[in-house]
Amino acid sequence: MRKACVWELLLCVMLGIMAQGCGVYTTYQTARVLPPGHVAPALELGLGAAPALDDGRPWMFDMGPAVRVGIAKNIDVGVRPTLLYADVKYRFLRGPQDGAFDLGVSYWPKTNTDWMGMDYNQDFGLYPMVLFSAAHYFYGARLIYIRHVRNDRVSNYLMPGVIVGLSIGRGFRFLPAAGLYYCAPDHWTRTRPYAFGIGFGLELQQQ
Repeated sequence: MRKACVWELLLCVMLGIMAQGCGVYTTYQTARVLPPGHVAPALELGLGAAPALDDGRPWMFDMGPAVRVGIAKNIDVGVRPTLLYADVKYRFLRGPQDGAFDLGVSYWPKTNTDWMGMDYNQDFGLYPMVLFSAAHYFYGARLIYIRHVRNDRVSNYLMPGVIVGLSIGRGFRFLPAAGLYYCAPDHWTRTRPYAFGIGFGLELQQQ
């Protein structure tokens, strides 16, 4: 890994202190995978709107570092430490248009204190996705499952949706993306019938 990559990743970590959110509503990657041993640090910034998850705040902002590492032929993994998010991607199709299956997981704990006392929140996320990409764009189908725990109360959210995005550049890539989802209501709260996420990733690939 080049020294420049190390400094880029350190900068991303410092900026990532601002991160907040309870789910990952878009993706900043194509179906292509890194060769074994290659590392690609990135900075990702996104804005999402989703069901209020019992707290009355549907808007979520996240900003933080990410890194992808090639671990085997056609397989790489990614980590977003500020969101406690990780995923593994397997490329099953290679050619002018690549195809890949990706599975991500996330965990987001939060504790609030108000006049009623302590309020404990935990969000567990699961994100299976089928992704296709050509040289300058990517698209796919993605499912979001979020299990929201607030004290002793549990809500489950299942959101099927689609992802579209662009891939601009080579060594240093700009990846704007958007996702749109349908929200299946649960028995605790009246959810909105949709969720969406927009944002971009800046990725530095090893040459």
